[in-house]
Amino acid sequence: MYNQEANRQANETQRQANEETRQNQEETRESNEEIRKANELERQENETKREENEQAREEYIEQLKQQVLSGEVGNGIESIELINGTHKAGELDTYQITYTDGTTKDIQVYNGKDGTGTGDMMKEIYDTDDDGVVEEADHAKTSDNATNAENSNKVNNHTVNTDVPEDAVFTDTITKYTTGTTKIAKGTTITNGYSVTLPIEYTVGNNSLEVRAGTEVLILATSTTDGHYKEVGNAGEQSNKITMYRTSADGSWTLEEELILTEIVRGVETK
Repeated sequence: MYNQEANRQANETQRQANEETRQNQEETRESNEEIRKANELERQENETKREENEQAREEYIEQLKQQVLSGEVGNGIESIELINGTHKAGELDTYQITYTDGTTKDIQVYNGKDGTGTGDMMKEIYDTDDDGVVEEADHAKTSDNATNAENSNKVNNHTVNTDVPEDAVFTDTITKYTTGTTKIAKGTTITNGYSVTLPIEYTVGNNSLEVRAGTEVLILATSTTDGHYKEVGNAGEQSNKITMYRTSADGSWTLEEELILTEIVRGVETK
């Protein structure tokens, strides 16, 4: 009898120890499950932000294409080539556009994260008819543009290299665009007068500078109107700085995520 009772007590002690171990393991499992749920929620939020950034990037590229294509009638796109960059997420790639008149223009494209073909000029998007020509260049070859292209060698019905010298200098003007990108780190507190140094210069006071946050065009604040930023310098001077504008009612603003500003400077050059 004594041995049976001793065995029973030993078994009970072992059962209690096993139960305590089970409870500890269950608590660990529940804790891990909470962590997993939190990580999944964060992943979903990051994916939503990535998709929004990718859409904003595509819209911005389309806007730049429209700006480029709004030049002189009859001047189409010959090619678009990557000249610098590796498509790495978070970095800029530089593409060179070659026009049918032989001129070129460089544009920069910011690469988003985790997107298929991010930063690439993908064939299934930009050459859907598989003819080896970018769609916008195809458009330049349509009937109306082709007619204009035939006339592009003529000036007031005079033909180049026939009754106009080959080395004749024309005074047409073309609009040049210079772009830049500035990043302000997450957690930065933006107050009135917060200074931002741009990677490009602009002329103060001649409305040549445009600043965007994503697809939103920021408003230039003046002495009489509110806005998002102010130019730094005297009218007519070259500057590479702006200051963020915040009214006393606005107060300060702490960035919850990295703020990416895109700058576009427009100017006119005579060739």
